[in-house]
Amino acid sequence: MVPGFEETFPVDLALAMFVGMVPIFGISLIDDIRSVNVGTRLLVQCLSAIGVVMLGVHVYPNIHLFGRTFHIGVWSLPITVLWIVGVTNAFNLADGLDGLSAGLALISAASFTALGLIQGGPTLAALPLVLVGALIGFLPFNLYPARVFLGDCGATAIGFCLACLGLRSGMALTAGLAILVPVLVVAVPIADTLVAIARRTIRGGTPGAGVFTADRDHIHHRLLKQGFDQARAVFLLYGVAGALATIGVLSLFVTNSNAALLLATLMAAGFIGVGRLGYDEFAVLRRGVILPLYDASLVKLSLFRVFVDITLVAAAFYGASVLKYDDWYIRLEREMFLNHLVIMLPVTILTFLVFRLYQRSWRFASIGDVIGVALAVVAAGAVSFVLGRLFVNEATSWSLFTIHTTLLLLLASGARSSFRILQYWRQHAQPNARAALVYGAGAEGLTAVLELEADPSLSMRVAGYVDDDPAKAHRRIHGYPVLGRLADLERLIAANGIETVIVAAGTIDDRRLQIAADVCQRAGVELVRFSLAVRLVDVSTPTQPETRRKISSV
Repeated sequence: MVPGFEETFPVDLALAMFVGMVPIFGISLIDDIRSVNVGTRLLVQCLSAIGVVMLGVHVYPNIHLFGRTFHIGVWSLPITVLWIVGVTNAFNLADGLDGLSAGLALISAASFTALGLIQGGPTLAALPLVLVGALIGFLPFNLYPARVFLGDCGATAIGFCLACLGLRSGMALTAGLAILVPVLVVAVPIADTLVAIARRTIRGGTPGAGVFTADRDHIHHRLLKQGFDQARAVFLLYGVAGALATIGVLSLFVTNSNAALLLATLMAAGFIGVGRLGYDEFAVLRRGVILPLYDASLVKLSLFRVFVDITLVAAAFYGASVLKYDDWYIRLEREMFLNHLVIMLPVTILTFLVFRLYQRSWRFASIGDVIGVALAVVAAGAVSFVLGRLFVNEATSWSLFTIHTTLLLLLASGARSSFRILQYWRQHAQPNARAALVYGAGAEGLTAVLELEADPSLSMRVAGYVDDDPAKAHRRIHGYPVLGRLADLERLIAANGIETVIVAAGTIDDRRLQIAADVCQRAGVELVRFSLAVRLVDVSTPTQPETRRKISSV
């Protein structure tokens, strides 16, 4: 609890929220029934915000950031109005996919509940907790495919309530990011709104375009255009919102310098995310001196992978702290834990960038890729340990970082290997795929299997290999078993429901090929030959090297 902060129910805040929400809900309800022009809606929202200010709920004239106090005086009043109107509309703009606005609001309300408990106990957490309960009851019916919708009246009312809760949650904070914590709690809708305003302003000269002209280019729409389905796009944004809200709350427990470093890391991550969305309106930024920065590898990183790695680093360090100190709630070493973590996050991401982990295709990960992960994790652990000794605590335990590095190596390698694992499961889970046997368990047979996995359009599921070499009997190659020899082919076809036999070894003579053809004919099974021919040409000629893959009937 903040010293001197009285644990009383915020009656003034509850009254202000009720008085201000009624006109906003009313005008939005009318807008749902019949269209209301933007000017009228903004006017009503501004009047509601002014009413909230007159009832005593506003930004304090003295605000805190990084341990310092800044006096903004009368500017606190227009800032309050701008905050309320901005957040109110941000959640309305985010209501573009089923469950998105309501889910983001639930994350924000839960975070404000946590801030209320930190500041003043259950009474301060009561108001946001009411909103949490309402959203928990509503969200299951609003997820894709939605059966119930917020509409403008619901989305703006929720945004207005969260804006008011953010004012009270940020006023009493003095540590870490302080006044910026409520901004991080509702960061995703705010970021979407700011990006929309920026790109609409840039293209303002285009006929039919304007800041208040609706479009389908919000962040969630861009995710759909990049191949995400509705559910994946929504849950990705949930993850980003949850991470930002958690970081905002945890910033209250770190030093001011580390809070500044944390904010810089978040800003870099946000820049990465916007860069990955491919907005044509921001192409102007690629000109001039900004071109080298925009085209740098850092900007082209996958936002999803960066946030996954941030989560893995935090999980590994938490696990290391529990194993080292047997403190599941991080009570004894909480300050040490958070300050080290703030250093670890940017160090690890930058190290992964230097080792080019974000430029690797993990669908086709090799042993070299795994070694690269190991080297990057060890380097990140070593650099984090040295910086921790210099800037956090010179007595920092080396064994803590050894455990952390080991856990992070397991998590990072496992997460990246999951691409191959999911691909393997997907290959085996195709309901309409034809079961296939590969005749030949050598290099050509392995190549055939890799090609079948990489090309879903062939719709084949590998059941295993057939090979006449007794040394390969009962072995597994690339996860698939060598089931038997040519003499076992008829039995294997019947036992495994085989529909296609693929000849993938060039050393199979005509006699054995004829035997296989006879067996397949009796069983009513297709026999095909797989070949991968590489033709090399003189590079001085305009003809390019060509690789030809062919599956043909035998």
